[in-house]
Amino acid sequence: MVFYFSGLVFCPAVGQGQTPAPTMDRTTLAPITVNDANKSIRIDGFLVDWPVTRMILLDQKSQVTSGILNWKSKDNFSGRIFLTYDDQYLYLSAIVQNASGVVNDNNGMSLWDGDCIELFLSTDAPTGQRNRISKGDYHIGFTPGTGGNNARMFCFNKEQTIGGGRVSARPTGHGYILEACIPLTFFEGLEIGPGKTTRFNLALDGGGSSSGNRKLQLDLTGNPESWQNPSFWGTLEWIGKTRVSVPVNGEENLYADLVLDGTKGATYWGQRDLTGLILNEKGEPIEGALVTTWPKTKTAATDKEGHFYLEQVKIYDRSVVYARAEGYGTSLASIDRNHQATIISLKSLPDFLTSENGVSPFFYGQSFQVPANGDLPGLMTPLRDWVKPLGLNILKLVGTEFLNSSKDEQYQALDQFIEYARQIGAEPMIELPIHPDDPSAAADWVRHCNVEKNEKVIYWTIGDEPDLYAIKKKGAEFDGYNVYDYINDFRQIYNEVKKVDPSLLILGPELAWRYTSGEDDWMTPFIQFDGDIVNLVSIHHYGSIKKAQCNPNDVLDDVHHMQTLSQNLKSRIAINSDTYIPLVITGGNICMESTDNTATAKLAVSQTGLTSITEMLPATPVSKAVSAPNSTLPEDMGPNSFWAGIWEAEQAGTLMKDSMPMAFFSYLSGNGPLDFFDMKGAKPNYWVLRMISTYMKGNVVWSQVQNSNASVYAAQDPKTKNVCLMILNKGRNYYHPKIILKNVEAGISVDAGLNQVFDFEIPFYSIAFLNIKADKSHDEVVLYTKKMALEGKPPLVSVIKPW
Repeated sequence: MVFYFSGLVFCPAVGQGQTPAPTMDRTTLAPITVNDANKSIRIDGFLVDWPVTRMILLDQKSQVTSGILNWKSKDNFSGRIFLTYDDQYLYLSAIVQNASGVVNDNNGMSLWDGDCIELFLSTDAPTGQRNRISKGDYHIGFTPGTGGNNARMFCFNKEQTIGGGRVSARPTGHGYILEACIPLTFFEGLEIGPGKTTRFNLALDGGGSSSGNRKLQLDLTGNPESWQNPSFWGTLEWIGKTRVSVPVNGEENLYADLVLDGTKGATYWGQRDLTGLILNEKGEPIEGALVTTWPKTKTAATDKEGHFYLEQVKIYDRSVVYARAEGYGTSLASIDRNHQATIISLKSLPDFLTSENGVSPFFYGQSFQVPANGDLPGLMTPLRDWVKPLGLNILKLVGTEFLNSSKDEQYQALDQFIEYARQIGAEPMIELPIHPDDPSAAADWVRHCNVEKNEKVIYWTIGDEPDLYAIKKKGAEFDGYNVYDYINDFRQIYNEVKKVDPSLLILGPELAWRYTSGEDDWMTPFIQFDGDIVNLVSIHHYGSIKKAQCNPNDVLDDVHHMQTLSQNLKSRIAINSDTYIPLVITGGNICMESTDNTATAKLAVSQTGLTSITEMLPATPVSKAVSAPNSTLPEDMGPNSFWAGIWEAEQAGTLMKDSMPMAFFSYLSGNGPLDFFDMKGAKPNYWVLRMISTYMKGNVVWSQVQNSNASVYAAQDPKTKNVCLMILNKGRNYYHPKIILKNVEAGISVDAGLNQVFDFEIPFYSIAFLNIKADKSHDEVVLYTKKMALEGKPPLVSVIKPW
């Protein structure tokens, strides 16, 4: 990793007759030294009152981490950034060159998605190799707005504005000048003094000339993952005389007393020391594993031999010992009353949950919703020939509270579901229903599946959209159900099922939508109180909650902000937990409510024998270019519409690029408004998932489209080098781009390393999959248009050849 720094030169100060300091060697790896200000600084966008300050340059091709084809030279896009401080503020100023114009109309968490400066600063000691954001890290964005108007700043990972700070910007002939100050009290735990150091990084984002979306990024580290990995950051050294020590203000959770402490109904056994050993699945000791007890008392870390020691712990008849470590699933063991040492074995998380290389092998999943009549086999059987071609990696069972009340009938349904999943090549995932008065009922299911039947079902969720339980009136026991009720239920069920099978991976909180902010943020308290035990943080995502919000502008806006949401949640999880917890998406749809304005697809579900897309799709030439006809009829944007397929494709493409381990939407069953099927047949989003899961595999490769109404996503087989391009045309006109599969600027550019060029016309309102062979043996296009969706037709296949 190489950082590029320049010397103590500050151009406006030089203009006032001061002598510039000598420049540094640009390859110096030493920490950046920052001096304090010797006079007050006015935040007005004019830098004449700044002291002589070290200049940090972002102007090298090696620093481009996004949009490499958009970067021409430092004259086209670059930045000179300066830092200083006094006993009250940290000051930042920047002189930015941006020849394409300055545009950013976003706010809050989306501030990075346009012209913006990003500052990363840690108040934790700069030791070790922390590879994820923690509570002591700060990620702050500063934007000049559009044309230098409406400058603002926001702290991304704390999800808050910066009180008491100021920011100002003004346009220049070729970019903008920005100036800001942040109160040092904002950085809890910050230590400033001569010779003290902290981790830090800088990034410069460039927006498009009209759209305002981020088209380009320069990062001081040159690493695109630096935003979430402090181990890549550099070091900043304070060399001024000013000394500041900012205390940590631990915010008290006003509702913490609603979380059970584990002692209710428990029998106290006394107080004693606890010792034990934490091992991995190979029987090797794990150093640095964190060990706690429930009821909660103290925390210890294991030594090099994996041993832990907890002094004088209060023990109850239901006490357990928890263990967690970076890269492992959490687990537990009951405490032996005879003072035997406690041994806990932790299982490594699967590679797809910790790796960011390629499309996750468990990315494609779907759900079966148990019908209200409890007849699960009657729901699954007719759809088998439609489900198998999807190539699902995960098959999830939800709505399990509707399974028949007889234990034997429940077990029979579970057996049938597991067998069904394994027959289509998917790993089963099962929702454990919440029974507040009987948490041990969930343990019976696990015991039947994994002990008595030895099915080795790994993935289990606790509940399904608990943030809707009170609204849906699921029963008297769920009246007024809130996040703290779920936190308590989650832990009780976790304890019971992990005692039966410690190797399980438990998912939660399975929220429908309450992971935003304020009273609608169930995510933060869940991680704060149950983050020590949950294995995967799972949510559902809907493009809109109410059908009145399900319109083109809101839906496309949701797609546009999906990456922001994903990064926001990952940061929120990281700063509220002390070990890595993967984020996955296990449900959702374009809208949580049915809109039902237009007819759905008309293909009969009874059709069978459909084993591959190319076998079941007719061939057709690409149509001639025309414009979409005008229509005065209200358009369906809901789960039955072509737009649901567009939304699903955009979500999948975005989440692939963001290395999401699992991301699936809708339901396979045919008894609800969000399902893939109804009495008339398959809906458009079924066909879209079928195309995506068939073709979008391997490694995600960089791609770019020069059209604001189009999107492109690309995946490449690492062995054969074959490429698939998923191209979405969301506009009313045909799009006829030149497509180049080498890193060369074109209508559509793909960094696939193939010397192939295509000329392809994409119809209006359509999704096209270009499946390209590296050896040029056979290239094809699978096309799905809005017209096909309205007519109930499947996608069509045609042949395409490179120049």
